[in-house]
Amino acid sequence: MKFINKSTDKTNAKVMYIGDSLRSDIFPPSQYANWTTVAILEEMKHEGIMGYEDDDEPSSKKCKMSPQNVLEHEMIVSKQWGSFFVEKKQENVEHIHEGFVAMNTLWGYFIKTHATFAIPQLEYISDLPIEYRFHTFSHPDTNVGGFYPSVPKPLQEFL
Repeated sequence: MKFINKSTDKTNAKVMYIGDSLRSDIFPPSQYANWTTVAILEEMKHEGIMGYEDDDEPSSKKCKMSPQNVLEHEMIVSKQWGSFFVEKKQENVEHIHEGFVAMNTLWGYFIKTHATFAIPQLEYISDLPIEYRFHTFSHPDTNVGGFYPSVPKPLQEFL
């Protein structure tokens, strides 16, 4: 941080780290450097986003479905693995925790604990003004946490 503070002539510079790996891009900067982290979660796109259908997207933001991406999509939405965000609703399991939809998977834990907010791909925020304020996973006034543009569809039934 000394280098960043010196380079920017700031005494308390802030860093935002954007990455697509929860394990290597989101966890370390959050845990060890206390940086703001943005998780790029392609699973949001593949599992669906509430109120945001493919037909609603600008063409520049549409996911390019090459043959390799089709196979990847089939793996991500596999019935064998289930959702990246939440296991199916179970009897006697609390899915609302501290005002937020409880993501009860390992990856859900990493998202809500170490990501500041999450997006399906970088293009979703590239046209937003620099001063745009995102809801974050630590924001107390929302039950969708830091998902942008909206909560993933697998979490919809718990809202």
